[in-house]
Amino acid sequence: MSRKDFFWEYTDEPHATRRREILAKYPQIKKLFGYDWRISLQFAATVFVQIFMAYMVRNMSWTELFIMTYVVSGTLNHSLSVGLHELSHNLAFGPHRPLANRLLGFFANLPMGVPTFITFKKYHRDHHKYLAVDGWDPDLPTRFEAKLFSSA
Repeated sequence: MSRKDFFWEYTDEPHATRRREILAKYPQIKKLFGYDWRISLQFAATVFVQIFMAYMVRNMSWTELFIMTYVVSGTLNHSLSVGLHELSHNLAFGPHRPLANRLLGFFANLPMGVPTFITFKKYHRDHHKYLAVDGWDPDLPTRFEAKLFSSA
């Protein structure tokens, strides 16, 4: 597999284009930019619901446990993952309080069982730094991934 095995578009970066279009149509969205400490309240509520659920499902049958885990806990974990993305940009307490953002990330990561926050933050920052640069952007598939998931 090589670079020529993929379809590459040499156009404007789609996020930037879409951002310009949205801001031109809805300039009031700019008021929503920046960090907001209230996200920490959403994290706390989600984490405590997960802990409470762990207690509540202790006597359920395997079928009920599977359904609760898949539907409710899966949804809440996805919500936490999206929130961890925001924390990787320091959007809870701002760039001047990185330790507070990091500690909130550790806390929000608790119900997931696997500590992913720090690793995600590193690779996500690299993704932004090297966006679409072959060999450097960690979101681009490796040779192995391309072969494994290629339908060609």
